[in-house]
Amino acid sequence: MRDMTETKFQIPTVSVVIPVYNHAHKVRSAIHSVLSQSYQDYELIVVNDGSTDHLIEVLQAFDHIQLIQHAENKGRAAARNSGVLAASGQYIAFLDADDTWMPEKLEKQLGFLDHHPEISICLTGFEFVPARGERRTVRLPKVSSWERYLLKHIGFPDGSIPLISKTCFDEIGLQDTDFVWHENWEWLLRASSHYRIGVLDHILVVKHKGKKRPPAALKESAALQFSEKYKLLFQKYGIYGKSALSLKWFDIAIAFFHERDFQSGRKYLYKAIRTWPFQKAGLYFRIFDSFSGTDTEYILYTIRAKMEKICRPLQKKTLSKLKVSDG
Repeated sequence: MRDMTETKFQIPTVSVVIPVYNHAHKVRSAIHSVLSQSYQDYELIVVNDGSTDHLIEVLQAFDHIQLIQHAENKGRAAARNSGVLAASGQYIAFLDADDTWMPEKLEKQLGFLDHHPEISICLTGFEFVPARGERRTVRLPKVSSWERYLLKHIGFPDGSIPLISKTCFDEIGLQDTDFVWHENWEWLLRASSHYRIGVLDHILVVKHKGKKRPPAALKESAALQFSEKYKLLFQKYGIYGKSALSLKWFDIAIAFFHERDFQSGRKYLYKAIRTWPFQKAGLYFRIFDSFSGTDTEYILYTIRAKMEKICRPLQKKTLSKLKVSDG
């Protein structure tokens, strides 16, 4: 482990930035997934965002880490920004301390960007591992307007996924440290109006979701700030913008219901319905579950996953029989 304030390094192609706050028990796996990359021309920067656990002890086991230390916890956006400012690579790749990469992640994304020089940000699919239930793969859509898509699909895609040309930060700036939630997503939304985003159809990231839910007040603060900052953008997209804004209020309502703060939950539920009530049925299952303490959405997902497991072999058998009969 090396302190970046003391040493200069050979200029790499990729700067990998891992922000860490009290994740000493998880960051080892994240680091190993970087060190195991098939593409090795990178620098690995770990930003210790004021951790109070045994993070430094864990990092001392690694020789290929450049360490940035925050004296106090400044938040995820500030930690990533410190990494970007210290980075010397042509590309930036963030990795959350509780996520991991597939070994060919950097190699495949760099190959994609080499073949598509008009694209500055490369996204990929990922494997989602919930705190309970079955893991599943998530493939990102290929959309015509990422600005429009990201306006509605809050928090998606995640920060561990993109490979970003460093020039993007030069033009649109760093992550907004005023955002305490979904700061990755907000930055990507800003970038989408200036740079082209491409999707590589490979599963290259493993994303873990913890058991703890983020505080409703945290999500409320971020959503209120976001709705004010992007007021004109919501208006630009008309009905679609209303639907997108409505989803933000629904999400806060659900968060408050989970915390049994029914007064605040009802406030945002009414606000969401007044803004635009016509959402997918699954959202109303989530509202019902959060309000009643049930888990209908999880039960339905489990049933669907089991049915897919049963049907998949039958589909393969049917297809093989059809091929034989065609032959």
